[in-house]
Amino acid sequence: MGDLMARHEVIYFDTEFTCFSNPELLSLGAISTSGCEFYAEVAPIPFDACSDFVKAHVLPKFTGPQFSREDLASRFLSWLGNVGKPVVLLSDSQYDRDLVNSLCGGYPLPIPGGHRCVWQPLPGVVADNSHHALEDARGLRQTFKALCV
Repeated sequence: MGDLMARHEVIYFDTEFTCFSNPELLSLGAISTSGCEFYAEVAPIPFDACSDFVKAHVLPKFTGPQFSREDLASRFLSWLGNVGKPVVLLSDSQYDRDLVNSLCGGYPLPIPGGHRCVWQPLPGVVADNSHHALEDARGLRQTFKALCV
């Protein structure tokens, strides 16, 4: 995996979503190995679809910015395109990967500039999960930065 990482920019990402039974994206956070960050929330928030847990532990941490799904997708794809080379997207949850694929129109992600992405799952992280997408993406980067050396 080291050679793959050397030719690509590594992006750690996390999402927050409404519930496990019928997940809808609420927020997306990402950070590159070099420390560039992306964070956005979906507007309007589908409160009725959120579990009690999400209402109590996730939504109170939302501070914006908020965008429509379409605008959030466009901004995230542009952010990935600005990396200027292929990306490896790392997350520790299939929910995260499925939600980003759905948001961005499927796999492969249509990254501007024709750059490709590779999904690489991480093992589940047993740690203090903050339930904030950017903070959790930062935690993934910290935990697995040895993979990118």
